[in-house]
Amino acid sequence: MAVQAAVQAKWWLDEEQLPGGLILGGADDSFSEGQQDKFGVNASGKVQDEAKFKTAVEKVKAVRMRMADKLKVMTISDMGGDQWIPESKLIMHLKGFGGGLNGDLDKTILEDIMSSGCGMMVWAGDSFEETGFTKMVPQFLESNPETKALAFALDYELDDFKETWEPIIEKYPDRIRVVTMDMKPPAWRDAADHGITEELKDTEGLPEWAQEYFLVGRLANKVTGSKQVFSLGGGGIAAHEAKASANSGVEWTVYALIRGRDEAHPTLADWAAENPSSSVKLKRDLDPDENKAFSKVQNRKQADAASAAVATPA
Repeated sequence: MAVQAAVQAKWWLDEEQLPGGLILGGADDSFSEGQQDKFGVNASGKVQDEAKFKTAVEKVKAVRMRMADKLKVMTISDMGGDQWIPESKLIMHLKGFGGGLNGDLDKTILEDIMSSGCGMMVWAGDSFEETGFTKMVPQFLESNPETKALAFALDYELDDFKETWEPIIEKYPDRIRVVTMDMKPPAWRDAADHGITEELKDTEGLPEWAQEYFLVGRLANKVTGSKQVFSLGGGGIAAHEAKASANSGVEWTVYALIRGRDEAHPTLADWAAENPSSSVKLKRDLDPDENKAFSKVQNRKQADAASAAVATPA
C-alpha cells in the first residue's frame, strides 16, 4: 500500500491529472528551480501552494491541447535529412540580452541580418520578449515569407516555450519548429553524445545552470553546421560560446548594445573588443549609451575611458 501511495503522489506521472506527464529538470530526478516556482512545489514535487499548482497544471494542459497540431517538436536525431531545414550556409544563430534593448535599432540590425543571405534563424529557446533579442525572430519572419526559425530548447522547458511563443507560432504556421535537448547535469546527455562536454573545461566560474545553457548554444551550433552568429549584446555565457567557437570558422557579429544598466561582469562586447579578428566583428556607434555595454573601462570609447582614468584616484 505504501508503494502504491507513493506512486499516486507523483502527480507529474499521472496521465489523468497531466496528460503527457512532465520531464523533471533538476538533478537526481527532482524539479528544477523554475519548475518549483511555476507549479508551487518543492524539489521532490510535493505541492506547497495549491492555488498556484492548480493554475499551472491547467495552463500547461490547455497550451498543450491548443498547440498539438501547430508546432512540430523534434529531437536532434530527427534533424538528419529533414528537408525543412536548409543547408548550413543559409542558417544563422541569434543571441543577445534577454531584455532592455533599444528598439530604435531594430531596423538597422534586421537589415544587417537579411543582408547576410540567411534563410533560417536559430536561437536557444529563450522566451519571447519584446525588448530582448528574441524580438528579432518575428521581425525576421515578417520580412520574407520564405524565412524560417528553429529553436533549441531544454526538454523540460518545452511547455514554457509553447506558452510564450504561441501567438507567434500561430501567426507563422509551419515556419517555427523546436528541437528539444536532454542536457541535465551531470550526464549532459545530448552534449556528451556529440562530444561537446569537453568544452566545459573552459567555462570555469559559470554556475551549473549557466553551463547547461552554454552547452545548448554550442550543440545547436554544431548540429546545424552554421558559421554565422549575430548577437544583440550578450553576457558571459555568450562570451564563453564565442571563445569556444573561435577556432572553428564561426563568424560573430556582436552589437555593442546595452540592456538598461551598468555591467558588473565582462560581457560579450568586452570579449569582442579584446579579441579582434577576421571572424569577430564588433558593431559600435549604434547605441547612444554604448559604453554601458562594456564592464571594462579600457574597452569603452576613448574619451570615456580617459575621463574615467582621470576621475580614478591614484
